[in-house]
Amino acid sequence: MVSDEQFRAIGQVALQWAFLEGEIDRETLRLNKQNDKPQTLGAKFEDRACGWRRMAAISYKGHDELIDGVAAISAKAVTIKPERDRLIHCNLSEDLVIRIRRGEVVEILEIGSAPQIEDLACHISNITVELFHHFGRLARVFDNPL
Repeated sequence: MVSDEQFRAIGQVALQWAFLEGEIDRETLRLNKQNDKPQTLGAKFEDRACGWRRMAAISYKGHDELIDGVAAISAKAVTIKPERDRLIHCNLSEDLVIRIRRGEVVEILEIGSAPQIEDLACHISNITVELFHHFGRLARVFDNPL
């Protein structure tokens, strides 16, 4: 069974990711208004991250620190997403699956300790911190665009 601590940690991962993805989408939406080839927000995350990088390279031309910031943040987010997906979507590996029957967890072989899961939430949170630093740089360069 999944412990209460594990469930709380999984919830933290879900919340941290939702916030990060929402903030990336918010900037993507803002950049969509400035670009001839907007990024579809309904696309899978990896494609949206690629579109964000593409539009940032156009919109932030001449401001390498902004372009590099988007590239670094998107790369980290794309890299960590599969780990988040395995945890949140309960497909931890071929052997590690949470089975649910009538809304209750009935079997789990191994999910990781609560501190291990919390560590993933912290990694996602650190990416969000980098994104907020990026927003600060944007505000200084473009006189508060957000």
